[in-house]
Amino acid sequence: MVKRHARELTIGFQDGFWPSIECPVCQSGVLTVPKKVDKPAEDDVPVEYRWPVSSYEDPMDIEGVFTMHLRCTKSTCAAVIAVSGDMFVDPNENYDTHDYSSQLATFYRVRSFYPPILVAEYTEDVPDEVVKQLRRVGTLVWMDAPAAMTAVRSAVEALMTAQGVSATTQSNKFRNLDDRLDEFGRTETDLAKFLRAAKWVGNQGTHTNAASDATPKDVLDMVEYVEIALTALYAPDYADALARADRIHQAKGLVP
Repeated sequence: MVKRHARELTIGFQDGFWPSIECPVCQSGVLTVPKKVDKPAEDDVPVEYRWPVSSYEDPMDIEGVFTMHLRCTKSTCAAVIAVSGDMFVDPNENYDTHDYSSQLATFYRVRSFYPPILVAEYTEDVPDEVVKQLRRVGTLVWMDAPAAMTAVRSAVEALMTAQGVSATTQSNKFRNLDDRLDEFGRTETDLAKFLRAAKWVGNQGTHTNAASDATPKDVLDMVEYVEIALTALYAPDYADALARADRIHQAKGLVP
């Protein structure tokens, strides 16, 4: 449901094993670490060599911050995306048994992308305001998961508005989201359950300290609940394809 790269980025990964991240600009290319073509500057030294390893009793105590530029592989796009996050040293899962020096490796845990990468899957028919809130999730999720939860809740609010569930009463008084979901649930019982779950978790990020333990994975779980509702409400229109399939069936062969 949510984009595969988003799930893969919820945990740390080894240098040289970046997930396949969809370009947020063209949404068809993949982001890669570009090869150096100019003489390396001091800042281009691989991150694992920026500290004198000999000054640490245990190299696994080495940690820091990494910054990097990723480039879209699609030649007509070639967008550059800035990424930063935590760097740490851990056992190398792919080490060469004949090379003791390769037993440890640099790992990364992302905290931000600019422009932000996309985390949710949705069709072109999904209303712009809902898309806007889901894009906010991609901006916040790596750095501040509780704040990202509030963006998920805002996506639910925007979806209710798009579905014609008014945010105010006939006397122009504010309606809380629970009340709006009650109305929506009269016709979409199951979908309302998914959206209400996302609302409750979003409330934690907005009103309490309970969400301080929320993780990017938790956020993506709630995004997936919203996606389930969007898939049901804004399913692609297959009418033309279905009509042609019926003509082929009637003709028992290929027809326009």
